[in-house]
Amino acid sequence: MSKALSLDLRVRVLAAVHAGATHREAAERFGVSAASVSRWRTREREQGDARPKALGGDRRSKRIEACHEIVMAALGPDGDATIEEMRRTLAAQGLSFGFGTIQRFFARHDITRKKRPRTLRSKAAPTLRNDARNGSKGNSISTQSACSSSTKPGRQPTWRAVMVVRRAASGCGSAFLMDIGKRRPSSER
Repeated sequence: MSKALSLDLRVRVLAAVHAGATHREAAERFGVSAASVSRWRTREREQGDARPKALGGDRRSKRIEACHEIVMAALGPDGDATIEEMRRTLAAQGLSFGFGTIQRFFARHDITRKKRPRTLRSKAAPTLRNDARNGSKGNSISTQSACSSSTKPGRQPTWRAVMVVRRAASGCGSAFLMDIGKRRPSSER
C-alpha cells in the first residue's frame, strides 16, 4: 500500500508556492506532481493545514452497519436465509448490498452460514489420528500435503525400462533402438 508523503515536504512545497512559485515550478523543484501540489493547497485552504487523510481501512461498512437491525431481520426467524434471499429481501426494502458486503458483515458479527450439524465420528474405523482435532489437516487418510489426488507420484520405472532409456541416451546405435519393442528369444534372457 502506498504511503503519504511527509508533512515536512508538503509544508516546504506550499511555502514555495506562497513565495510566488507556480504549482508546476514547485512540483519540479521538489520532485512531486503538480496535481499533488494543487490537492495540498486545496486541503490547506479547507482544513487549515496540508495533513494527509487517513489511508486504508474499510470506508464502506458503515452503510450496512447503519442498517444492522434490518439486515438481522432479513436473516429470518431461524437465521437460515441464504445471502441471495437476504439480498432480495433487502432490495424489496430499497437497500442494495453486494454478496461480499453481506459476507463481511457476517464475519464481523460472528454469524456462521453452516447449514448442517457436525457429523459423528466413525465407529467402524477412526479417520483421525489421536492427536488431531476435528477439522484439522492432520487426517491420516488424506493425501500428502504436497500432492493432490491427480498429482500423486506415479509408479517407479522398472529396471529394464531404465536401462533402455540409458542405452538410448548413450547412443548405442540404431540396431539396439529397433530391437526395443521386440521380444527376445528365450536363449538371450
